[in-house]
Amino acid sequence: MRALTAAAVLPLLVAGCLEAPPQSSAPPPPPPDADIDGDAGTVALCEAFFGTAPDYLLCGWDEISCTFYLRLRDGIDFTCVEACAEFGTECLDGYADTDQDDHCEIDTHDGCGGEHEDQICVCLLPQT
Repeated sequence: MRALTAAAVLPLLVAGCLEAPPQSSAPPPPPPDADIDGDAGTVALCEAFFGTAPDYLLCGWDEISCTFYLRLRDGIDFTCVEACAEFGTECLDGYADTDQDDHCEIDTHDGCGGEHEDQICVCLLPQT
């Protein structure tokens, strides 16, 4: 058996490192715990149903509801019951915002009946 010298092995190692890995035309599979349609789908539904609200800002969501900031009637107080009804759905909860730059920051929990000129409402997603 013939021994390989460093001079003989080095070009083989370098050549092996320079070869491009085989290309696949299929996209890589998602991670096993990825929620492919969940969050993105719910965000899209929130935007579709409530995105036209004046000064709309999505604050949160789950599989059945959207939580968003809005100013329904400029200068006139309203409840989240009224706001959700404007979009054909029901109020699940409501909060006063802090009136700071971050409109999604909760100041007080007022429920669906709290009256403010702007607030954070939790509305049930309409059944599709």
